[in-house]
Amino acid sequence: MVPFWRNNPGTAVFNDKKGALENIIFKDTPSTHTKADIKRADALVCENKLDKAYKIYKDILGENSKQADALLGIGIILKKQQKFDLAIQFLSKAVEANPAKIQALLTRGRILRLQGMSANAISDFTKIISNHPDNFEALIARGITHGQACQFNMAIDDFNMAIKINADSGEAFYNRGVAYEKMHEFDAAIEDYSFAIKLNPHDYKAYNNRGVARRETKCFDAAIKDFDKCVEINPDFAEGYYNKSLTLLSVGRLREGFKLYEYRWKTNYFQSQVRHFSQPLWLGKESLTGKTILVHSEQGFGDSIQFCRYIKFFETIKCRVLLEIEKPLMSLMQSLLPGESIFEKGSHLPAFDYHCPLMSLPHAFGTTLENIPSPRAYLGVSSLHKKYWGKYLGKKTKPRVGVVWQGNPQHPRDCHRSLPLADLITELTENIEWFSLQFEIAKEEEDLISKEKIMTHFGTKLGNFEHSAGLIENLDAVLSVDTSMAHSAAAIGKPVYLLLGNVADARWLCDMSSSPWYSTMKIFNKEDSQNWCDVIKKAITHIQTQEM
Repeated sequence: MVPFWRNNPGTAVFNDKKGALENIIFKDTPSTHTKADIKRADALVCENKLDKAYKIYKDILGENSKQADALLGIGIILKKQQKFDLAIQFLSKAVEANPAKIQALLTRGRILRLQGMSANAISDFTKIISNHPDNFEALIARGITHGQACQFNMAIDDFNMAIKINADSGEAFYNRGVAYEKMHEFDAAIEDYSFAIKLNPHDYKAYNNRGVARRETKCFDAAIKDFDKCVEINPDFAEGYYNKSLTLLSVGRLREGFKLYEYRWKTNYFQSQVRHFSQPLWLGKESLTGKTILVHSEQGFGDSIQFCRYIKFFETIKCRVLLEIEKPLMSLMQSLLPGESIFEKGSHLPAFDYHCPLMSLPHAFGTTLENIPSPRAYLGVSSLHKKYWGKYLGKKTKPRVGVVWQGNPQHPRDCHRSLPLADLITELTENIEWFSLQFEIAKEEEDLISKEKIMTHFGTKLGNFEHSAGLIENLDAVLSVDTSMAHSAAAIGKPVYLLLGNVADARWLCDMSSSPWYSTMKIFNKEDSQNWCDVIKKAITHIQTQEM
Protein backbone atom coordinates (compact mmCIF):
# COMPACT_ATOMS: atom_id res chain seq x y z
CA MET A 1 0.00 0.00 0.00
CA VAL A 2 1.19 3.49 -0.79
CA PRO A 3 0.78 5.17 2.62
CA PHE A 4 0.47 8.66 3.98
CA TRP A 5 3.61 10.73 3.49
CA ARG A 6 6.07 9.07 5.82
CA ASN A 7 7.61 10.42 8.98
CA ASN A 8 10.94 10.65 7.23
CA PRO A 9 13.15 13.38 8.64
CA GLY A 10 14.62 15.41 5.84
CA THR A 11 18.32 16.08 5.85
CA ALA A 12 19.25 19.61 4.98
CA VAL A 13 21.85 20.08 2.28
CA PHE A 14 23.55 22.26 4.82
CA ASN A 15 22.53 23.25 8.32
CA ASP A 16 23.39 26.85 9.09
CA LYS A 17 23.41 27.09 12.87
CA LYS A 18 23.67 30.87 12.64
CA GLY A 19 20.76 33.13 11.80
CA ALA A 20 19.02 32.28 8.54
CA LEU A 21 18.90 35.96 7.59
CA GLU A 22 22.56 36.59 8.38
CA ASN A 23 23.67 36.80 4.76
CA ILE A 24 21.11 39.44 3.84
CA ILE A 25 22.31 43.04 4.08
CA PHE A 26 19.58 45.36 5.34
CA LYS A 27 19.33 48.97 4.25
CA ASP A 28 17.59 51.93 5.76
CA THR A 29 16.48 53.26 2.38
CA PRO A 30 12.80 53.27 1.41
CA SER A 31 11.62 50.20 -0.44
CA THR A 32 11.53 50.55 -4.20
CA HIS A 33 10.07 47.09 -4.84
CA THR A 34 6.47 46.49 -5.82
CA LYS A 35 3.96 43.64 -5.84
CA ALA A 36 5.02 43.07 -9.43
CA ASP A 37 8.50 42.09 -8.21
CA ILE A 38 7.00 39.49 -5.84
CA LYS A 39 4.82 38.10 -8.65
CA ARG A 40 7.82 37.91 -10.95
CA ALA A 41 9.87 36.04 -8.31
CA ASP A 42 6.94 33.72 -7.56
CA ALA A 43 6.66 32.92 -11.25
CA LEU A 44 10.37 32.13 -11.40
CA VAL A 45 9.95 29.71 -8.48
CA CYS A 46 7.16 27.98 -10.39
CA GLU A 47 9.51 27.69 -13.36
CA ASN A 48 12.16 26.27 -11.00
CA LYS A 49 14.50 29.19 -11.73
CA LEU A 50 15.39 29.37 -8.08
CA ASP A 51 18.61 31.42 -8.24
CA LYS A 52 16.91 34.28 -10.08
CA ALA A 53 13.91 34.18 -7.75
CA TYR A 54 16.15 34.14 -4.69
CA LYS A 55 17.99 37.26 -5.85
CA ILE A 56 14.74 39.21 -6.14
CA TYR A 57 13.49 38.07 -2.73
CA LYS A 58 16.87 38.84 -1.17
CA ASP A 59 16.91 42.36 -2.60
CA ILE A 60 13.42 42.96 -1.25
CA LEU A 61 14.41 41.74 2.21
CA GLY A 62 17.52 43.94 2.05
CA GLU A 63 15.18 46.92 2.08
CA ASN A 64 12.47 45.45 4.32
CA SER A 65 13.38 42.47 6.47
CA LYS A 66 9.73 41.92 7.43
CA GLN A 67 8.36 41.59 3.91
CA ALA A 68 6.29 38.43 4.46
CA ASP A 69 5.93 37.49 0.79
CA ALA A 70 9.70 37.54 0.24
CA LEU A 71 10.31 35.55 3.43
CA LEU A 72 7.75 33.03 2.26
CA GLY A 73 9.33 32.86 -1.19
CA ILE A 74 12.79 32.07 0.18
CA GLY A 75 11.26 29.52 2.55
CA ILE A 76 9.67 27.75 -0.42
CA ILE A 77 12.97 27.81 -2.32
CA LEU A 78 14.79 26.28 0.65
CA LYS A 79 12.09 23.62 0.95
CA LYS A 80 12.61 22.73 -2.71
CA GLN A 81 16.34 22.46 -2.01
CA GLN A 82 15.62 20.25 1.04
CA LYS A 83 17.30 22.76 3.34
CA PHE A 84 14.54 22.17 5.82
CA ASP A 85 16.01 23.80 8.93
CA LEU A 86 16.65 27.07 7.09
CA ALA A 87 13.27 26.89 5.36
CA ILE A 88 11.52 26.70 8.73
CA GLN A 89 13.44 29.77 9.93
CA PHE A 90 12.34 31.85 6.96
CA LEU A 91 8.76 30.59 7.12
CA SER A 92 8.62 31.36 10.84
CA LYS A 93 9.81 34.89 10.10
CA ALA A 94 7.06 35.16 7.49
CA VAL A 95 4.45 34.09 10.06
CA GLU A 96 5.85 36.62 12.58
CA ALA A 97 5.63 39.36 9.96
CA ASN A 98 2.10 38.36 8.96
CA PRO A 99 0.34 35.85 11.26
CA ALA A 100 -2.45 35.53 8.69
CA LYS A 101 -0.04 34.30 6.02
CA ILE A 102 -1.78 31.02 5.22
CA GLN A 103 0.78 29.77 2.71
CA ALA A 104 3.63 30.22 5.21
CA LEU A 105 1.80 28.18 7.84
CA LEU A 106 0.83 25.55 5.30
CA THR A 107 4.37 25.20 3.93
CA ARG A 108 5.94 25.13 7.38
CA GLY A 109 3.42 22.54 8.52
CA ARG A 110 4.22 20.30 5.56
CA ILE A 111 7.94 20.50 6.31
CA LEU A 112 7.34 19.68 9.97
CA ARG A 113 5.25 16.70 8.90
CA LEU A 114 8.02 15.44 6.62
CA GLN A 115 10.43 15.72 9.55
CA GLY A 116 8.14 13.62 11.73
CA MET A 117 7.08 16.54 13.97
CA SER A 118 3.39 15.70 13.69
CA ALA A 119 2.15 17.70 16.70
CA ASN A 120 3.83 20.89 15.45
CA ALA A 121 2.53 20.33 11.93
CA ILE A 122 -1.01 19.76 13.18
CA SER A 123 -0.74 22.99 15.19
CA ASP A 124 0.09 24.96 12.02
CA PHE A 125 -2.73 23.41 10.01
CA THR A 126 -5.19 23.95 12.88
CA LYS A 127 -4.31 27.66 13.03
CA ILE A 128 -5.36 27.95 9.40
CA ILE A 129 -8.53 25.89 9.84
CA SER A 130 -9.64 27.80 12.95
CA ASN A 131 -9.75 31.01 10.91
CA HIS A 132 -10.65 29.41 7.58
CA PRO A 133 -12.76 26.26 8.23
CA ASP A 134 -13.22 25.76 4.50
CA ASN A 135 -9.52 25.70 3.65
CA PHE A 136 -9.32 22.50 1.64
CA GLU A 137 -5.52 22.28 1.52
CA ALA A 138 -5.14 22.64 5.28
CA LEU A 139 -7.80 19.99 5.94
CA ILE A 140 -6.09 17.53 3.61
CA ALA A 141 -2.68 18.31 5.12
CA ARG A 142 -3.95 17.91 8.69
CA GLY A 143 -5.73 14.68 7.78
CA ILE A 144 -2.54 13.22 6.33
CA THR A 145 -0.62 14.26 9.44
CA HIS A 146 -3.23 12.69 11.73
CA GLY A 147 -2.81 9.55 9.66
CA GLN A 148 0.95 9.58 10.12
CA ALA A 149 0.38 9.89 13.86
CA CYS A 150 -1.98 6.84 13.71
CA GLN A 151 -4.91 9.09 14.67
CA PHE A 152 -7.03 7.57 11.93
CA ASN A 153 -10.47 8.62 13.15
CA MET A 154 -9.33 12.24 13.30
CA ALA A 155 -7.81 11.86 9.84
CA ILE A 156 -11.12 10.58 8.49
CA ASP A 157 -12.94 13.54 10.08
CA ASP A 158 -10.62 15.94 8.24
CA PHE A 159 -11.07 14.14 4.92
CA ASN A 160 -14.84 14.10 5.42
CA MET A 161 -14.82 17.89 5.81
CA ALA A 162 -12.54 18.24 2.78
CA ILE A 163 -14.93 16.11 0.69
CA LYS A 164 -17.88 18.30 1.75
CA ILE A 165 -15.96 21.30 0.45
CA ASN A 166 -14.86 19.60 -2.77
CA ALA A 167 -16.58 16.34 -3.63
CA ASP A 168 -14.65 16.22 -6.90
CA SER A 169 -11.28 15.79 -5.22
CA GLY A 170 -9.70 12.43 -5.90
CA GLU A 171 -6.97 13.35 -3.40
CA ALA A 172 -9.46 13.53 -0.52
CA PHE A 173 -11.04 10.17 -1.37
CA TYR A 174 -7.62 8.56 -1.85
CA ASN A 175 -6.31 9.72 1.52
CA ARG A 176 -9.50 8.74 3.32
CA GLY A 177 -9.11 5.33 1.70
CA VAL A 178 -5.61 5.06 3.18
CA ALA A 179 -7.00 5.87 6.64
CA TYR A 180 -9.74 3.25 6.31
CA GLU A 181 -7.19 0.71 5.11
CA LYS A 182 -4.95 1.41 8.10
CA MET A 183 -7.97 0.70 10.30
CA HIS A 184 -8.55 -2.57 8.38
CA GLU A 185 -11.89 -1.30 7.11
CA PHE A 186 -11.09 -2.66 3.69
CA ASP A 187 -14.53 -2.40 2.10
CA ALA A 188 -14.69 1.31 2.93
CA ALA A 189 -11.14 1.74 1.62
CA ILE A 190 -12.01 0.00 -1.66
CA GLU A 191 -15.03 2.28 -2.10
CA ASP A 192 -12.92 5.40 -1.58
CA TYR A 193 -10.17 4.24 -3.92
CA SER A 194 -12.85 3.53 -6.53
CA PHE A 195 -14.16 7.09 -6.17
CA ALA A 196 -10.60 8.42 -6.51
CA ILE A 197 -10.14 6.37 -9.70
CA LYS A 198 -13.46 7.58 -11.11
CA LEU A 199 -12.37 11.18 -10.54
CA ASN A 200 -8.87 10.53 -11.87
CA PRO A 201 -8.62 7.41 -14.06
CA HIS A 202 -4.83 7.86 -14.22
CA ASP A 203 -4.31 7.64 -10.44
CA TYR A 204 -2.00 4.62 -10.45
CA LYS A 205 -1.48 4.81 -6.67
CA ALA A 206 -5.21 4.44 -6.11
CA TYR A 207 -5.21 1.34 -8.32
CA ASN A 208 -2.26 -0.03 -6.34
CA ASN A 209 -3.89 0.63 -2.98
CA ARG A 210 -7.22 -0.76 -4.08
CA GLY A 211 -5.38 -3.88 -5.21
CA VAL A 212 -3.83 -4.25 -1.75
CA ALA A 213 -7.21 -3.80 -0.06
CA ARG A 214 -8.76 -6.34 -2.42
CA ARG A 215 -5.98 -8.80 -1.62
CA GLU A 216 -6.74 -8.33 2.09
CA THR A 217 -10.37 -9.25 1.37
CA LYS A 218 -9.17 -12.26 -0.69
CA CYS A 219 -10.44 -10.85 -3.99
CA PHE A 220 -7.23 -11.96 -5.67
CA ASP A 221 -8.28 -11.81 -9.34
CA ALA A 222 -9.60 -8.26 -8.92
CA ALA A 223 -6.42 -7.29 -7.06
CA ILE A 224 -4.22 -8.59 -9.89
CA LYS A 225 -6.26 -6.57 -12.41
CA ASP A 226 -5.71 -3.45 -10.30
CA PHE A 227 -1.96 -3.99 -10.16
CA ASP A 228 -1.88 -4.58 -13.91
CA LYS A 229 -3.71 -1.29 -14.47
CA CYS A 230 -1.41 0.46 -12.01
CA VAL A 231 1.77 -0.49 -13.90
CA GLU A 232 0.10 0.10 -17.26
CA ILE A 233 -0.38 3.74 -16.21
CA ASN A 234 3.08 3.99 -14.63
CA PRO A 235 5.45 1.23 -15.82
CA ASP A 236 8.14 2.53 -13.45
CA PHE A 237 6.07 2.05 -10.28
CA ALA A 238 7.87 -0.82 -8.55
CA GLU A 239 5.28 -1.16 -5.76
CA GLY A 240 2.68 -2.23 -8.33
CA TYR A 241 4.82 -5.12 -9.56
CA TYR A 242 5.84 -6.04 -6.02
CA ASN A 243 2.26 -6.15 -4.75
CA LYS A 244 1.22 -8.20 -7.76
CA SER A 245 4.02 -10.64 -6.93
CA LEU A 246 2.69 -11.15 -3.39
CA THR A 247 -0.80 -11.70 -4.76
CA LEU A 248 0.41 -14.27 -7.29
CA LEU A 249 2.31 -16.10 -4.56
CA SER A 250 -0.83 -16.11 -2.40
CA VAL A 251 -2.74 -18.03 -5.08
CA GLY A 252 0.09 -20.46 -5.85
CA ARG A 253 1.36 -18.93 -9.09
CA LEU A 254 4.92 -19.23 -7.84
CA ARG A 255 6.93 -18.95 -11.06
CA GLU A 256 5.27 -15.64 -12.03
CA GLY A 257 5.21 -14.42 -8.44
CA PHE A 258 8.88 -15.00 -7.67
CA LYS A 259 9.89 -13.38 -10.95
CA LEU A 260 8.04 -10.17 -10.06
CA TYR A 261 9.29 -10.43 -6.47
CA GLU A 262 12.61 -9.11 -7.76
CA TYR A 263 10.95 -5.67 -7.82
CA ARG A 264 11.15 -5.66 -4.01
CA TRP A 265 14.55 -3.96 -4.24
CA LYS A 266 13.10 -1.03 -6.19
CA THR A 267 10.24 -0.22 -3.83
CA ASN A 268 10.47 2.70 -1.42
CA TYR A 269 9.51 0.82 1.70
CA PHE A 270 11.28 -2.53 1.43
CA GLN A 271 13.12 -3.05 4.71
CA SER A 272 16.20 -4.93 3.51
CA GLN A 273 19.16 -3.14 2.01
CA VAL A 274 20.39 -3.82 -1.51
CA ARG A 275 23.89 -5.32 -1.44
CA HIS A 276 26.11 -3.43 -3.85
CA PHE A 277 28.65 -6.11 -4.70
CA SER A 278 30.96 -5.58 -7.65
CA GLN A 279 30.26 -9.17 -8.70
CA PRO A 280 27.13 -9.73 -10.81
CA LEU A 281 23.79 -10.95 -9.51
CA TRP A 282 23.01 -14.54 -10.47
CA LEU A 283 19.38 -15.39 -11.25
CA GLY A 284 19.83 -18.74 -12.95
CA LYS A 285 21.06 -17.76 -16.40
CA GLU A 286 24.86 -17.91 -16.26
CA SER A 287 26.79 -21.16 -15.91
CA LEU A 288 28.28 -21.63 -12.45
CA THR A 289 30.45 -24.64 -13.28
CA GLY A 290 33.85 -24.10 -11.69
CA LYS A 291 32.70 -20.77 -10.21
CA THR A 292 32.04 -19.52 -6.68
CA ILE A 293 28.68 -18.06 -5.72
CA LEU A 294 27.87 -16.14 -2.55
CA VAL A 295 24.37 -16.77 -1.22
CA HIS A 296 23.37 -14.17 1.38
CA SER A 297 20.44 -13.61 3.72
CA GLU A 298 18.29 -10.54 3.27
CA GLN A 299 15.25 -10.53 5.54
CA GLY A 300 14.19 -12.37 8.71
CA PHE A 301 15.51 -15.56 10.30
CA GLY A 302 12.43 -17.46 9.15
CA ASP A 303 13.01 -16.40 5.54
CA SER A 304 16.59 -17.64 5.70
CA ILE A 305 15.54 -20.98 7.17
CA GLN A 306 12.80 -21.49 4.59
CA PHE A 307 14.89 -20.68 1.52
CA CYS A 308 18.28 -22.07 2.52
CA ARG A 309 16.93 -25.41 1.19
CA TYR A 310 17.93 -24.26 -2.31
CA ILE A 311 21.60 -24.55 -1.38
CA LYS A 312 21.33 -28.29 -2.03
CA PHE A 313 20.55 -27.52 -5.69
CA PHE A 314 24.10 -26.27 -6.18
CA GLU A 315 25.53 -29.72 -5.44
CA THR A 316 24.73 -30.86 -9.00
CA ILE A 317 26.19 -27.71 -10.58
CA LYS A 318 29.78 -28.39 -9.46
CA CYS A 319 30.39 -24.93 -8.09
CA ARG A 320 31.58 -23.63 -4.74
CA VAL A 321 28.94 -22.07 -2.47
CA LEU A 322 29.58 -19.48 0.23
CA LEU A 323 26.82 -18.49 2.64
CA GLU A 324 26.65 -15.16 4.48
CA ILE A 325 24.08 -15.25 7.27
CA GLU A 326 23.27 -13.90 10.73
CA LYS A 327 25.32 -15.34 13.59
CA PRO A 328 22.43 -17.13 15.42
CA LEU A 329 21.81 -19.23 12.29
CA MET A 330 25.41 -20.12 11.42
CA SER A 331 25.73 -23.43 13.28
CA LEU A 332 22.32 -24.65 12.08
CA MET A 333 23.45 -24.10 8.49
CA GLN A 334 26.39 -26.50 8.92
CA SER A 335 24.10 -29.36 7.96
CA LEU A 336 24.04 -27.78 4.47
CA LEU A 337 27.60 -26.47 4.09
CA PRO A 338 30.95 -26.96 5.83
CA GLY A 339 31.66 -24.41 8.54
CA GLU A 340 34.49 -22.78 6.54
CA SER A 341 31.98 -21.83 3.83
CA ILE A 342 29.64 -20.01 6.23
CA PHE A 343 30.29 -16.39 7.18
CA GLU A 344 28.67 -14.05 9.65
CA LYS A 345 26.69 -11.21 8.11
CA GLY A 346 28.95 -8.20 7.58
CA SER A 347 32.24 -10.06 8.02
CA HIS A 348 35.11 -10.17 5.53
CA LEU A 349 34.32 -12.46 2.60
CA PRO A 350 36.65 -14.44 0.32
CA ALA A 351 36.60 -13.97 -3.42
CA PHE A 352 33.51 -15.05 -5.35
CA ASP A 353 32.21 -14.74 -8.92
CA TYR A 354 28.46 -14.24 -8.47
CA HIS A 355 26.04 -13.49 -5.66
CA CYS A 356 22.37 -14.21 -5.04
CA PRO A 357 20.04 -13.26 -2.15
CA LEU A 358 18.42 -16.28 -0.52
CA MET A 359 14.92 -15.16 -1.47
CA SER A 360 15.87 -14.83 -5.13
CA LEU A 361 16.76 -18.52 -5.34
CA PRO A 362 13.15 -19.67 -5.95
CA HIS A 363 13.10 -17.45 -9.06
CA ALA A 364 16.59 -18.53 -10.14
CA PHE A 365 15.55 -22.19 -10.02
CA GLY A 366 12.14 -21.69 -11.64
CA THR A 367 10.05 -22.78 -8.66
CA THR A 368 6.47 -23.98 -9.08
CA LEU A 369 4.11 -25.70 -6.66
CA GLU A 370 5.15 -29.01 -8.20
CA ASN A 371 8.93 -28.69 -7.83
CA ILE A 372 9.46 -27.07 -4.41
CA PRO A 373 12.63 -28.74 -3.08
CA SER A 374 12.88 -30.66 0.20
CA PRO A 375 9.37 -30.36 1.63
CA ARG A 376 10.52 -32.76 4.37
CA ALA A 377 13.52 -32.31 6.64
CA TYR A 378 16.47 -30.54 5.01
CA LEU A 379 18.28 -29.23 8.10
CA GLY A 380 19.92 -31.44 10.71
CA VAL A 381 20.77 -31.01 14.38
CA SER A 382 23.99 -32.18 16.00
CA SER A 383 23.68 -35.15 18.35
CA LEU A 384 25.41 -33.03 21.01
CA HIS A 385 22.51 -30.57 21.26
CA LYS A 386 19.92 -33.31 20.97
CA LYS A 387 21.51 -35.32 23.80
CA TYR A 388 21.88 -32.22 25.98
CA TRP A 389 18.16 -31.50 25.90
CA GLY A 390 17.22 -35.16 26.19
CA LYS A 391 19.16 -35.36 29.44
CA TYR A 392 17.83 -31.97 30.62
CA LEU A 393 14.18 -32.91 30.07
CA GLY A 394 14.43 -36.39 31.54
CA LYS A 395 12.02 -39.25 31.05
CA LYS A 396 8.88 -38.45 29.04
CA THR A 397 5.60 -39.21 30.80
CA LYS A 398 3.20 -37.58 28.33
CA PRO A 399 3.34 -35.89 24.89
CA ARG A 400 5.65 -32.87 24.70
CA VAL A 401 4.72 -29.82 22.63
CA GLY A 402 6.61 -26.54 22.19
CA VAL A 403 4.66 -23.29 21.87
CA VAL A 404 5.45 -19.92 20.30
CA TRP A 405 2.96 -17.04 20.56
CA GLN A 406 5.05 -13.98 19.71
CA GLY A 407 7.04 -13.20 16.56
CA ASN A 408 9.34 -10.29 15.85
CA PRO A 409 7.57 -7.22 17.31
CA GLN A 410 9.27 -5.08 14.65
CA HIS A 411 7.59 -7.01 11.84
CA PRO A 412 5.15 -4.69 9.97
CA ARG A 413 2.37 -7.28 10.33
CA ASP A 414 3.14 -8.38 13.87
CA CYS A 415 -0.34 -7.43 15.09
CA HIS A 416 -1.76 -10.00 12.62
CA ARG A 417 0.82 -12.70 13.41
CA SER A 418 1.35 -12.69 17.17
CA LEU A 419 -1.25 -13.49 19.78
CA PRO A 420 -1.66 -12.73 23.51
CA LEU A 421 -0.18 -15.34 25.84
CA ALA A 422 -3.35 -15.12 27.93
CA ASP A 423 -5.38 -16.41 24.97
CA LEU A 424 -2.97 -19.32 24.53
CA ILE A 425 -2.35 -20.38 28.08
CA THR A 426 -6.03 -20.70 28.99
CA GLU A 427 -6.44 -23.35 26.25
CA LEU A 428 -3.44 -25.53 27.23
CA THR A 429 -4.47 -28.95 28.52
CA GLU A 430 -3.05 -31.04 31.36
CA ASN A 431 -2.59 -34.18 29.25
CA ILE A 432 0.29 -32.54 27.31
CA GLU A 433 3.62 -31.24 28.62
CA TRP A 434 4.01 -27.72 27.23
CA PHE A 435 7.32 -25.91 26.66
CA SER A 436 7.80 -22.24 25.76
CA LEU A 437 10.13 -21.76 22.79
CA GLN A 438 10.18 -17.98 23.26
CA PHE A 439 13.64 -16.55 23.87
CA GLU A 440 12.52 -13.28 25.47
CA ILE A 441 9.17 -12.56 27.09
CA ALA A 442 7.65 -9.64 28.98
CA LYS A 443 7.58 -9.53 32.80
CA GLU A 444 3.79 -9.94 32.86
CA GLU A 445 4.14 -13.04 30.68
CA GLU A 446 6.69 -14.51 33.10
CA ASP A 447 4.23 -13.84 35.93
CA LEU A 448 1.39 -15.51 34.02
CA ILE A 449 3.48 -18.63 33.26
CA SER A 450 4.54 -18.82 36.92
CA LYS A 451 0.95 -18.45 38.09
CA GLU A 452 -0.63 -21.00 35.72
CA LYS A 453 2.15 -23.63 36.15
CA ILE A 454 1.20 -25.47 32.96
CA MET A 455 4.17 -24.45 30.79
CA THR A 456 7.95 -24.58 31.20
CA HIS A 457 9.85 -21.51 30.01
CA PHE A 458 13.56 -21.79 29.20
CA GLY A 459 14.32 -18.23 28.05
CA THR A 460 18.00 -17.61 27.36
CA LYS A 461 18.80 -21.32 27.85
CA LEU A 462 17.52 -21.79 24.30
CA GLY A 463 20.68 -20.22 22.86
CA ASN A 464 21.14 -20.14 19.10
CA PHE A 465 18.89 -21.81 16.54
CA GLU A 466 20.78 -25.11 16.51
CA HIS A 467 20.63 -25.37 20.29
CA SER A 468 16.90 -24.60 20.17
CA ALA A 469 16.49 -27.19 17.41
CA GLY A 470 18.09 -29.71 19.77
CA LEU A 471 15.25 -29.06 22.21
CA ILE A 472 12.64 -29.31 19.43
CA GLU A 473 14.09 -32.70 18.41
CA ASN A 474 13.12 -33.93 21.89
CA LEU A 475 9.53 -32.69 21.51
CA ASP A 476 6.67 -34.39 19.70
CA ALA A 477 5.35 -31.25 17.97
CA VAL A 478 5.37 -27.45 17.91
CA LEU A 479 2.35 -25.13 18.12
CA SER A 480 3.39 -21.76 16.75
CA VAL A 481 2.38 -18.49 15.20
CA ASP A 482 4.09 -17.40 11.97
CA THR A 483 7.66 -16.90 13.13
CA SER A 484 11.17 -18.28 12.66
CA MET A 485 10.77 -21.05 15.25
CA ALA A 486 7.96 -22.56 13.17
CA HIS A 487 10.29 -22.63 10.14
CA SER A 488 13.09 -24.13 12.21
CA ALA A 489 10.89 -26.93 13.56
CA ALA A 490 9.44 -27.77 10.15
CA ALA A 491 12.87 -27.63 8.48
CA ILE A 492 14.12 -30.43 10.75
CA GLY A 493 10.98 -32.46 10.03
CA LYS A 494 9.07 -31.94 13.27
CA PRO A 495 5.22 -31.74 13.13
CA VAL A 496 4.21 -28.07 13.28
CA TYR A 497 0.74 -26.70 13.96
CA LEU A 498 0.80 -23.19 12.53
CA LEU A 499 -1.62 -20.49 13.71
CA LEU A 500 -2.28 -17.83 11.04
CA GLY A 501 -4.29 -14.62 10.94
CA ASN A 502 -7.13 -14.12 8.49
CA VAL A 503 -4.89 -12.86 5.67
CA ALA A 504 -1.49 -14.41 6.19
CA ASP A 505 1.87 -14.01 4.51
CA ALA A 506 1.87 -14.94 0.82
CA ARG A 507 4.21 -17.93 1.41
CA TRP A 508 1.40 -19.88 3.12
CA LEU A 509 -1.02 -19.44 0.22
CA CYS A 510 -4.66 -18.58 0.77
CA ASP A 511 -6.84 -20.66 3.14
CA MET A 512 -4.59 -23.72 2.98
CA SER A 513 -4.70 -26.39 5.68
CA SER A 514 -1.21 -27.60 4.73
CA SER A 515 1.93 -26.11 3.21
CA PRO A 516 3.72 -27.16 0.00
CA TRP A 517 6.92 -25.91 1.65
CA TYR A 518 6.73 -28.18 4.70
CA SER A 519 5.07 -31.59 4.54
CA THR A 520 4.93 -31.89 8.35
CA MET A 521 2.99 -28.65 8.80
CA LYS A 522 -0.72 -28.29 9.53
CA ILE A 523 -2.22 -24.79 9.17
CA PHE A 524 -5.05 -23.29 11.21
CA ASN A 525 -6.41 -20.01 9.81
CA LYS A 526 -8.18 -17.43 11.94
CA GLU A 527 -11.37 -16.18 10.31
CA ASP A 528 -12.55 -12.58 10.61
CA SER A 529 -15.25 -13.42 13.13
CA GLN A 530 -13.03 -15.67 15.24
CA ASN A 531 -10.81 -14.83 18.16
CA TRP A 532 -7.48 -16.53 18.71
CA CYS A 533 -8.88 -18.82 21.41
CA ASP A 534 -11.12 -20.56 18.85
CA VAL A 535 -8.17 -21.24 16.54
CA ILE A 536 -5.91 -22.41 19.37
CA LYS A 537 -8.59 -24.76 20.67
CA LYS A 538 -9.06 -26.28 17.22
CA ALA A 539 -5.30 -26.83 16.81
CA ILE A 540 -4.91 -28.41 20.26
CA THR A 541 -7.87 -30.71 19.62
CA HIS A 542 -6.10 -31.85 16.44
CA ILE A 543 -2.82 -32.39 18.32
CA GLN A 544 -4.57 -34.57 20.88
CA THR A 545 -5.81 -36.89 18.12
CA GLN A 546 -2.28 -37.63 16.92
CA GLU A 547 -0.17 -40.53 18.11
CA MET A 548 2.87 -39.23 19.99
